[in-house]
Amino acid sequence: NKMDRYVNVISGLPRTGKTTLLENITGKPEYKGAVIVRMDEVGNLLWRERQAVREGSTDTELTPIEKVYRNEATRNEIKKQLIVKNAGIVFSEMPLLTRQYHQRPLVEIVSSAEWYIQGIEKDIANRNSPPSPVNPSRVHLNVVLLYASPDVVRERVEKDKENPRSKSDAGHINIFLDAALKFEFPDCYPYLLVDTTDESLGADQQRIEEVIAFLMGS
Repeated sequence: NKMDRYVNVISGLPRTGKTTLLENITGKPEYKGAVIVRMDEVGNLLWRERQAVREGSTDTELTPIEKVYRNEATRNEIKKQLIVKNAGIVFSEMPLLTRQYHQRPLVEIVSSAEWYIQGIEKDIANRNSPPSPVNPSRVHLNVVLLYASPDVVRERVEKDKENPRSKSDAGHINIFLDAALKFEFPDCYPYLLVDTTDESLGADQQRIEEVIAFLMGS
């Protein structure tokens, strides 16, 4: 159905290259105009007053429950883009660490968005006399799961510390280790597993082509 919608999520532990891959993919002509929902940006908007007051303080670290809410707010923004903004393709960057708090709720929000979209389509069709036939739109979820060797992650963290402009909350090895302990492989959706350990240009290009083929259903 040409009216189908797509939610494409780049997931994985901190410092596995989610942002880089997302930017590389969405920079391609086939994804021009796609909506991008970044979890970090959603969190920054929600807690910007705290960040402004405590600039440079470790107290800006979100609590575990606040992080759960940040994920919920990100999912709701994806849902709004699909239903209200009529977005055809939504990309997002989320770790999706656990089944209970991250992975299954994502599936539920996509299913809920599809229900609303199909209901709206039916309502619009019923305005006509006689009612127009409806080919219900679907919302497809595609998840790419990135990983990298711990040694490479440690190197990336050290490089991040040397960059004074970097404000990523992934710039600490303890954050990576804590996330790794909580991580669960998804059991509620298929996903593409991608190794980002090799940072060469050739490997980058190969990953981009592999991910685009997956997103296109090849």
